[in-house]
Amino acid sequence: GETPNRVTDRVDIYDTVTNQWSEGARKPTPVSEACGAYLGGKIIVAGGKKGDGTVTNVVEAYDVEEDRWEKLPELPNALAGAGCIEYRGDFYLVGGWDGEKVRGEIWQFIIIGGNWQIKGGLDEPRAYFSLSEVRETIYVVGGWDGNKGLSSVSRLSLGSNILNSPADIQLVEGR
Repeated sequence: GETPNRVTDRVDIYDTVTNQWSEGARKPTPVSEACGAYLGGKIIVAGGKKGDGTVTNVVEAYDVEEDRWEKLPELPNALAGAGCIEYRGDFYLVGGWDGEKVRGEIWQFIIIGGNWQIKGGLDEPRAYFSLSEVRETIYVVGGWDGNKGLSSVSRLSLGSNILNSPADIQLVEGR
């Protein structure tokens, strides 16, 4: 994350049972504008922007039970502002900004073998968007296309084939 003064490696953990905050193991690579998702007892954090402003391809996983970090295979491209999601036991990374342009690729992390496989692309490249699953459909909401903010919604079907189509809903400004 980022404080007013710098990009930080600090990890804060909220315990819903005790209603208390505690500090976890520090992230090895401090970044802001990264994405993350929970998969198999670990929070996978991908990409982001380092303190010097460069975009990174670092991927690290935080083991929730062990309170420790491990390095995973790097992203094929350095990315910030991408979206990450766990879907049906797999980890996907969508879109993002590579420091020069906005990207539209959809990547899947293959746990066995530890590599990244391209699974398709967005209907329009975007970064800094919201990514959410509703009833087995992934929605990509809003974001930035490199020139302007987006008020569109795209729908993804993830599985053996990726089908990308604009959603049949539109964001209404101010709502």
